[in-house]
Formats: sequence, structure tokens, C-alpha cells
Amino acid sequence: MAVSTVMMNWMMVFQPGNKNQQPFERIMIMEYDVPFIGRVKMTVGIRRRTHEKVQYCITAIQSL
Repeated sequence: MAVSTVMMNWMMVFQPGNKNQQPFERIMIMEYDVPFIGRVKMTVGIRRRTHEKVQYCITAIQSL
């Protein structure tokens, strides 16, 4: 199964006072089309000290 379109955005602005976002230095947002599912947005956080990439959220934006 191939991914047809991928769009990546870097988002460095966090919501003030959000404790769930405190361990991350950056958040990477990827939007892509998945066959038989539709458009999906996946948010990945990059941890401050270890620079480990952690899946933060995955959301279906548009279903087929």
C-alpha cells in the first residue's frame, strides 16, 4: 500500500499551560492520503533531552 500525497508542517507554537506538550521541544504535523481510509493527520512530538520522536496524536480529517 503506497502513500499518494504527504504534506509536512513544523509547528513550534505550543498551547500555553498545556501540560501534555511540556516534554516536547517541537511538534511535527504530517498530513497524508491513505488508500481506503482518506486524509489522515499525524502529530509527532520531539522530546527535549533525548530528541526521541513520539506519536502524539493521529486524526482522520476526511473519510472516503
